[in-house]
Amino acid sequence: MTPRRRWLLVAAGVALVVLLALAGPGLCTRLYGDHVDNNALVGRTEGQVAGSYGSAVREWDGYEPLGLSRPVRLPPGPIRTVVYEPRGLLHLEGGTLWVWFCRRGDEWVCFESCWFADGVDF
Repeated sequence: MTPRRRWLLVAAGVALVVLLALAGPGLCTRLYGDHVDNNALVGRTEGQVAGSYGSAVREWDGYEPLGLSRPVRLPPGPIRTVVYEPRGLLHLEGGTLWVWFCRRGDEWVCFESCWFADGVDF
């Protein structure tokens, strides 16, 4: 085996490992994971959520319920409902993510979240 061919094989192997490390968790969730994940983002700021999931596809002022249920108690102050559709290499799980934010000081902080896979009906 020539040194060039050996280098290409090593580079391809490293690229494959990096790709699997980045995309593997989302792909495993899509194929084998739960189809609904509640409150995984509680305590994160809007900036942190947007940094991980990109721009919102929809948002409302106030609490917009997902399905028919509403929480018994909502946090005081202004509330926003924001919907994301995670896509791309880092989000192979796809689906839809609903996040509810309340105002805490100068930041919007998640107090409830729900991710559900494509095909799940509420």
